[in-house]
Order: sequence, then structure tokens, then C-alpha cells
Amino acid sequence: MTETRKYFEKLVSNFDALCKIQNDEIIRFVQLKNQLFALLIEISNYKLLEIEMPKLCLDIAESEDCKDLVEEQRILAVNLADQLCSLLIGKIWYGGEILYHLNRLTISAYHLPKQIQEEINRLDGEKVDGLQFRIRLRNIEDPSDTIKNLIEKNNENINSTEGKCKKIEHTVYLDLKEQLDKKVSFYRSYIIEHYPLAANYFSFSGKCIKAYLCDERKELVVCRIQSYEDPTDTSVHLYEQILDFIPRPPYNCEKIDKQISSWSWFGINKSDWKISDQNFSKEFIHRELLTIYLAHAGENELVEFVKFFIKNRNLQVKFNVEENTFLSIEGDSTYNYLKIFNKKEINETDLESTLEKLNNYSSKYNKQVMFTSKPDNIVIEYFEKNHVKVRYIKDLTDLYFENDHSELIHLFIKSRLNLISFGVPNEINEGKLLINELRNCPRGKAGWPNYEKIGAEVFKFLFADSFAPYIAETQASNSADTLRRDLVVHNSFQSTSTFWSRINVDFKAKLLIVEFKNYKDEFDYDTMHSTTKYLSGKTGNFILIFSRLGGKQSIQDQQKEQLREGKLIITFNDIELIEMIEEKINGRNPLYRLDLKYFSLLKK
Repeated sequence: MTETRKYFEKLVSNFDALCKIQNDEIIRFVQLKNQLFALLIEISNYKLLEIEMPKLCLDIAESEDCKDLVEEQRILAVNLADQLCSLLIGKIWYGGEILYHLNRLTISAYHLPKQIQEEINRLDGEKVDGLQFRIRLRNIEDPSDTIKNLIEKNNENINSTEGKCKKIEHTVYLDLKEQLDKKVSFYRSYIIEHYPLAANYFSFSGKCIKAYLCDERKELVVCRIQSYEDPTDTSVHLYEQILDFIPRPPYNCEKIDKQISSWSWFGINKSDWKISDQNFSKEFIHRELLTIYLAHAGENELVEFVKFFIKNRNLQVKFNVEENTFLSIEGDSTYNYLKIFNKKEINETDLESTLEKLNNYSSKYNKQVMFTSKPDNIVIEYFEKNHVKVRYIKDLTDLYFENDHSELIHLFIKSRLNLISFGVPNEINEGKLLINELRNCPRGKAGWPNYEKIGAEVFKFLFADSFAPYIAETQASNSADTLRRDLVVHNSFQSTSTFWSRINVDFKAKLLIVEFKNYKDEFDYDTMHSTTKYLSGKTGNFILIFSRLGGKQSIQDQQKEQLREGKLIITFNDIELIEMIEEKINGRNPLYRLDLKYFSLLKK
């Protein structure tokens, strides 16, 4: 049995016991809720399951008192049911068991008071491939017969469930382990030989590696690779069983008190148990190398990179000594005038001056701009509406990977690594993990606590270095406890030229209020307007809203209306946040996006 299943079963058992508590069993109830609290803390410490209970639930579970058994039972049972169902729908890798688990939870829920059952019925379902799964207790005329039927279905599902941690043949295991050791050894040796200065930035270099076989299908099995920072252990561990019940990344498959540094996966065909040559290959390494290089290369270095790969397409490249980020590119039927962007921050002045310089060049040239990563949509729209093509540096190298010629990328970057100043490698891994967590967080009530946690981490990752020091508080309340803000940040800006300094002057923003809206759909005006209750002359009149899909088109008019009243509301959706994280990974400060959003509201 996997650690994931052990702890999931403990949660299910606790839920069952909570459902069966009677009004006079106060001592037993306190014991159960304290056991739940200990379970949740252990799960969180080892990152075993993607479960996030609201703070109110944790406070109730931790308390050794019981002020209102019925109310506390209701809060714990409803939220635990919600989280358990959410785990089953996409957060755990397993097969053939979903009806079994949902039926078990349903059977337990029948013991709850009627009003709590009705509240569980009103929980939103999680949609997967168009299907909606959730505990359902509606329209039951004879609960006893229903329970009997569910038990019968459970037995059928138990009998049909396959793959309970199946052990592979030892000879197959030894062969797989040898293959994996050789491939990782080549990967690490190649990196140390060619890129010693950047070795720590590679996902599986100098790190402890855990490899798990899982998600068995008819013809193949998935091998999931996870790396951890551990100076005492840089070996490769392959587990001899095919695991049937494990969390999706970046959560741990076993009790490890470290966060995953990086992860990957690949399929292994069971007919020969051979690991593909593509895994940990030179091309695999060169792709990582390119990402690391683009994240750390300075402006002049990127110009050299672009010039080199454009010339390799038999095109002539010229540049202005005073404006070396502007390149004229000529060839057969090709006339392009290109601006390379690698400034840490971009503002409206940069956009306007770039457009002016592009337009002042000869009219026979196509006007283009090139970025290391996708900029804000405002930037893209600005250039496109002015007939400037937006390009990305990685577009220059895709063809080399497609045609197995990545060696040229390797040779160029290797020759120039000593010219690059490297930052902190953990920032790249942290950014990738945040993107993964954001993409995997379910929309709606089930994922609300987790979205708030991820949102606070995203804000810190993106902007903490703009403050000195960074001081923040999550789920902060006012003195009367009548208003609760998701995140409050002290506006201790480092530079008077930044966006944070500007809003301190324009909107008296001593505190930055950040709200996280985990809605399944775009939010409306009422939702946005409700956040303005947090604004005051004491804290300031600025609020930032993170939401999954952003606001409806009509809220832009309301944002302008609020701005006329002296209140600035800026919103970002998931796509924009991921782009900002990618920009941060690639060495650009995404703070310029707030400047642009403020500027666009002023112009409108």
C-alpha cells in the first residue's frame, strides 16, 4: 500500500467516524477532530496529498474544546467530504476505483443529520472529461435499501480493482535500474564536462533522484522521476513496485520532508522494458541548457545569440552601434527590422519609443519585436495593432531540435557561459512548481483554500524583491474582525521609480491588498465592487485581484469609474500570472505589467 493510500484511508476513516458521532459523544468528537488535525499537519509537512482545509476547519480541529458539536461536525464533515472528492477527481493517479470510493463516502454521509446531507448535496461537482463527480444523496426514498445497493456495488468495484502495488520481476527491476543509472550518469557527466558553471541549474544534476513506476496500462507503464536538493544523497532510487495510488506532481509519493525540485515522466513499453534513448539524451540536456541560458543572458549576450542564429539561415545582419538591440535583417525576399527586448522592466515609454524607431526605418522592411518569453497581452496588442510582428527567441532554435541539430546550440552557449552572471537556481525550480500548482488547482469551492495559498506564493515570487523588507500577512482581518483580506503586504518599496512607489503617492497605498477569486467563470462587477470595502484612507485605495479567468469585459468600465473616484483596481488571470512567472524565470521583472494596466486605464 502506498503512503498516499495509507493517508487517504486515514482521512476516509476519520470522515466516517465524524459522520457517525452522536450529540452526547463530545469527548469522542474532540478526539476525532484532534486526530484529523494531526493527520492534516503530517500530510502538509510531507506534501503527501493536495488537500487544503479552510482556516476555520483547522482552528476547530486543533481546539481541545467543543462549543457546538452539531455546528463543528457540520463544518468539518462538509469540508472534508469536499476535499476527499476533489482528491479523487484528478489529484491522485489511480485506476478502477472511483465509484468504490464515492460509494464509501456516500455510505458514511448517510449517518449525518439531514441538514448536513443537504449541504453536501449542494457542493459543486468536479468536471473531468465532461463528467461530473460528487457525493450525491438526493431523492432517496429508502436509505437502508440504498446503502445495501451501494455496499453491493462496493464489493463489485473492490473485485474489479487492479494493480495494488504490483511488484515487477527482480531481473526486470535490475535491468531498469541499470538503464536509468547509465542514462543519469551520462546526463550528469556531460553537464559537468561542458557546463560546470551552470551544473546546479539542471533539473537532475547533483540532486537526489526518486523514480517510481506507476499508472500501468495494457502495454506500458509510466516512470515518474522526481529530484530533491540533498547534499548528502545524489544517488538514483528506483522502486521495485508499480504503484497504483499516488498524488500528482509536485506532491511526494513517500514521506520526504523536502519539496520536489523538479520532475519529469516517460513511458516504458512492457514488451521489452527499455527506456527510450530520448530520456536524459544530449537533446534533452540541450533543451534545458537553452532555458537556463535565456533566463540569465544579458541584453548584449542575447543580441549575439540572435545574430548568430539568424546568420545561420543565410541572412545578413546589421546593427546600429548606438542601438545594438535593433537589427536589420536581409536576404532573398527578406527585409526585416527587429528590436530585441530583454529589459528587466517595460513601460509605456519603451513601447512608444520602440514603435517610433521601427517606423522611422526604411518602409521596405517588415517591423518586428522579439522577446525571451511571452509579454503582457497589452504589449502584444500594442505592437500588432501597429503592424509590428511579435516573435520569440526560442523560435530561432526550434528547427535545430526538430532536425536533430541541437549540437550547434550547445556549442554556441558553451562558448559563452563564462560571460553570464548566474542568479539563484532555486528560483527557476520554484517558478516551474508554481506554474504546475496553478494549472492543477481546481476551480470553484474545492480548490479555494489552495488557490489562496498558491496566490500568496505567486505574489511573493513575482514581487518580493521589490520591497525592503517583504512583510505580508495572509487572511488578515481588521481590529473588529469584520473584514478579511486574503493577503496584505506592507508597501515598503525599495525604489521611488517603481510602480509601488507611484501608487503610494497616487492612492496613498500604505498597504497592498491582494484578493484571490477562485471562480469557475469570469467574475462580474458585483464581485469586483465588493472588494472596494477593504479600501480606506488609512490603508490606501489600491487593490489587486488574482482570478482564474479574469473579469467580464464590462468590468473595464467599472475599473475606470473606480479610478475616477480615486481607487485603482488591477486584475490578473491565470494565463497572465503564468506568463509573469515565466518572465521572472527568464530574468525579466514582471512589475511593468502593473504599470501598463494602470496606463491603459488612464488612457481609456
